[in-house]
Amino acid sequence: MKVSREEDYAVALVSALAKYYGNGFVSLDSVIKKHNMPERFVRGIAVKLQKADLIESKEGRSGGVMLAKPPASILVSDILSAFGNLPIESHCSDPKHQSHCPNYDTCTARKTWELINESLAKKLGTTSIAQIEKLT
Repeated sequence: MKVSREEDYAVALVSALAKYYGNGFVSLDSVIKKHNMPERFVRGIAVKLQKADLIESKEGRSGGVMLAKPPASILVSDILSAFGNLPIESHCSDPKHQSHCPNYDTCTARKTWELINESLAKKLGTTSIAQIEKLT
């Protein structure tokens, strides 16, 4: 699995917003500046996170962004899903490959990637932003 730059910043942005949770909307500009993030890039990420119902935004003087739900209920898998990332993409584990591979049913490589994928998906689906915040 290779986490994209966009996904890295998405996790960083959600983690940063977790610090403000419960305090209402915070200026996206101030979060971007405080955490030294690329402005245009992170604004696009914020739009995707909003479409995934992970953050809320409000325009105007008292506007900004905030988490749409408590940090403990936002999982890393929720964030990655907003960008369409699967834990591990392998040619062998792709079901479309089944019809082209005579060893599909007995292939140890495919079974290995599936096992690793299941383990990683489980970890991503049980690790919350609140847990990450405790590490920082």
